Amino acid sequence: MKYFVQILKHISVLERNVGAVCLTAVMVIICANVAYRVIGGIIPGTFDLVELLIVPAVGFALVTVELAKRHTIVDMVTTHLPTKVRLWVEICVTIIALFYWTAICWATCKMLLKKMATGEHTQLLQVSVIPFRVIWVFALVWLCGVIVLNIGKLFKEIGEQK
Repeated sequence: MKYFVQILKHISVLERNVGAVCLTAVMVIICANVAYRVIGGIIPGTFDLVELLIVPAVGFALVTVELAKRHTIVDMVTTHLPTKVRLWVEICVTIIALFYWTAICWATCKMLLKKMATGEHTQLLQVSVIPFRVIWVFALVWLCGVIVLNIGKLFKEIGEQK
């Protein structure tokens, strides 16, 4: 299990770096477009590129945040609870998150299959959207796996409390 978690963390670092590169590219594209507008021009396709590059940035960020358990938690409430109650609250919230992200993943898979049949492309640049939808599905599946892992860790922690 320890090796699995280490592999998970290494892949997460790679994903985080890909997301950071995509987010940096979004920033450069937006800044270049704004600077070019100052002199009266416009860079065609910037919306298409930003729309595509934001997918890996957000998808991989979600996985990284869940793996590090750095998401928004109501610490003011949970820190004052007894340890066992706090762990059970975290388990309940994490299970709700699992159902939520599983539903999003399922709907995204269904949409991906529909869009693959039509061969969806961006409007201006005619870049295929399918690879980015696949990245989004991959990130969501990965996120659900990390959430299951975190639920297991919480149950283990409860077992150690007895």
